[in-house]
Amino acid sequence: MAAIFINYRTDDDASAAALVDRELWRVFGRDRVFRDCRSLRTGRDFQPEIQRALERSTVLLALVGPRWWELRDERGRRRIEDPDDFVRMEIRYALGRPDMVLIPLLLNGATLPKAHQLPADIAGFAHRHWAEFRARHDEADLRTLVDELSAHLPRPGPGAGPDQAGGTDQAGGADQAGEYNGIHVQGGAVFHGPVAGRDQYLPGGGDRG
Repeated sequence: MAAIFINYRTDDDASAAALVDRELWRVFGRDRVFRDCRSLRTGRDFQPEIQRALERSTVLLALVGPRWWELRDERGRRRIEDPDDFVRMEIRYALGRPDMVLIPLLLNGATLPKAHQLPADIAGFAHRHWAEFRARHDEADLRTLVDELSAHLPRPGPGAGPDQAGGTDQAGGADQAGEYNGIHVQGGAVFHGPVAGRDQYLPGGGDRG
């Protein structure tokens, strides 16, 4: 069961998403944290897989970097203005679920846009209480984030297997305390948007850029 869904843009600061993802699945369990490029299997239809992950999740963690509002598509339109933008669709979905916790995670000095700067269907995102992740304070901020999420999600017990807590990642890398010492996130981070109410997460195209 995916309890935490990580919403981000790959071309804003994918390294921040990877770092946050790895720390969260180390604590909460790999199968309880969803990040598309790690969790989706090659050759599968990703749209229903993402929809199912959203439906199973209780927290949507939306990574917002300094460039999030500025990123544009090939036509010069801000990506968040596209109704089929993955980031927007996922946030819209979370806003439409009263039982889902939506947490903006501001990266490296990023700020939330004002409600009037957002499309109407995700304007409520501007009023969500946020957490932060700073490259210079990565360990402290990750600990604070884990503590915040623990208020919404129980941590697996000490007897949990690698899919429930800790263990090795899918590439076989060791998961050890202090593994992220000295890792720095360059630039800003990203986040995504949801689908209105209980709408199906069936984007018409695009990517997480």
